[in-house]
Amino acid sequence: MKKKNLLALLLALCLCLGLLAGCGNSGVASATEASGIESAVEEEAPAEEAPAEEEAPAAEEAPAVDYVAADSSVEGNDGATVAVTVADPFEAMAEEYISYPLEEAVDTISMWYYIPGYQDFMDSNYSFNALKTAEEATGIKLEFVEVSDSSAATQFNLMVAGGDMTDLIPVSEYYTNGLTQAYEDGVVLDIEPYIDEYMPNYAAVRETLAESTVNSTLTDGMTLAFYQIKDGSYSGNGFVTRQDWIDGLGWEWSGDLISIDEFTEYATAIKNEYNVPNTIYMYDGTIALEAAFDTEIPALVSDGFMTMITSAIFRYDDEVTSGWITDGYRDYLQWVLDMMDEGVIYRDYLSLDTDRNVTNSLQANGTIGIWGSNADKISEVATNFEHDTDDFALTSIPRVTKDPTAQYVWNDEVAYASAKFSLSSSCENPEVVCMWQNYFWTEDGYYLGNYGTEGESYHMDGDTPVFDWDVPITVTGRNAPNAEMAQQLWTMSRFAAFYVDNDMLLATFDDVALEAVSKWTIDGATDARNYPSALMNTGMTTDETDAINAVESDVLTYAQTEAMKFLDGSSELNDDTWATYTQTVLDMGMQDIIDIYQTAYDEYLAGER
Repeated sequence: MKKKNLLALLLALCLCLGLLAGCGNSGVASATEASGIESAVEEEAPAEEAPAEEEAPAAEEAPAVDYVAADSSVEGNDGATVAVTVADPFEAMAEEYISYPLEEAVDTISMWYYIPGYQDFMDSNYSFNALKTAEEATGIKLEFVEVSDSSAATQFNLMVAGGDMTDLIPVSEYYTNGLTQAYEDGVVLDIEPYIDEYMPNYAAVRETLAESTVNSTLTDGMTLAFYQIKDGSYSGNGFVTRQDWIDGLGWEWSGDLISIDEFTEYATAIKNEYNVPNTIYMYDGTIALEAAFDTEIPALVSDGFMTMITSAIFRYDDEVTSGWITDGYRDYLQWVLDMMDEGVIYRDYLSLDTDRNVTNSLQANGTIGIWGSNADKISEVATNFEHDTDDFALTSIPRVTKDPTAQYVWNDEVAYASAKFSLSSSCENPEVVCMWQNYFWTEDGYYLGNYGTEGESYHMDGDTPVFDWDVPITVTGRNAPNAEMAQQLWTMSRFAAFYVDNDMLLATFDDVALEAVSKWTIDGATDARNYPSALMNTGMTTDETDAINAVESDVLTYAQTEAMKFLDGSSELNDDTWATYTQTVLDMGMQDIIDIYQTAYDEYLAGER
């Protein structure tokens, strides 16, 4: 079997980044006896299979993984945060407990899911290339109940209410009060009783993980969903501008972290020198300057998909608060108003186009001067759109923070685990489902989960998988436009839970993207401002969720309306108006919401959640 040579991959990436850094800154049931199923579960691997081990490196040559004390953190030279482990998960994957493909009377599993929104590439869940490979490898076929993405929430509720559910259901995405309530309502099964016998590779991998990581997959000691465990993350988004403009101005950044004053000075300079109409492109009232003003900045406009209007809950260390009421948010609003006065931000921002093709063309022709981007998307502007000068070039801007001399605390949260599908209480063969899912915790399943089909979407360079993201063709005859989209199209990430290589895409990045990752990844940075997503998404009790839902809509409607009034000038932003606004937000229920999240967080810290 193949073994992933993590050390070689990370060393290569670290070398690239190091060189670049020199050039820039940067539910209830117990397990039942399964008839006809035990045959697939082996107590021990047969002795005659031992020679197969010769194909893998000797133990001392196993993939290099940094093992650290449980509940500690480790950061690599490339800025990637590695999932905390206490033993080698890849050795656990290599063990052969179950023989695949399975030879069972039951050879199908049903799954409820919405049809992908990107129908230009995939017109059905059945169309995903890796599913055929997965069926051949496991002996199990996925059969889908498909619904439109626009009506998915309604259709999910109707299915659950009717009680006729598929084997696998996306509870974490659609059940109103999360996994705990779904279990209490008898919608999902506890997977935990099945794990040791029917998911032995997962059980073995779980033994290698730190207690904190394992706990993030448990709800009151139960496993109510199949979880992906994520290994590695990098800082992959930030501000982008024109390198040729920087060169023309003779501009030099003061360091890897810059102040809002330096950022503002640069924005003003390019507006004046290059007559940039929309110097900083703001179309929804939100610019990603959280670190600069040390506050969560709430969205004022929802697109119903990626951007939602929320209570903007975050924390100052162990104190929970809301971005709607902080002094930092007031300072942010005042800064936006000042930039509007200077012509750096377009005053009628709600009229601006949000179509990506339109904005990319405006970035290429000099109409937009500073914008947010994922690192791997930076070069798309130069490659796919006509630009205004022959020396057109793009580059990343250093992180903007309130105090460049202090520790950076606004990193995105590192998600070690994320819930995928749950086992519904309608499932008649949970053992088969668990054995199917176990495959993706084997060595071969790891590759299929992360990279897709060998020879189609990846190939091996020695011991290292190389993601050939631009090679495969979809059923609609298209290639993936970028590696990130390819990860969705060619792998099993949409359907299965497995040990996720979060950093796999780094190997597909061009020099500009790698330089941006290096610049945006700050040594010693933490995510001390983030409220734990696992707690917020699935860790609240039903009573807590009901209490929040009872007041949140009215609070947010008021806060959104008043904040937009500050920005359009219909309400003057001053001490009196701000005091009235914040007190009203609190009195309408935001204080109750904050108190609920604070109690949950305190119990989380105490190990009670």
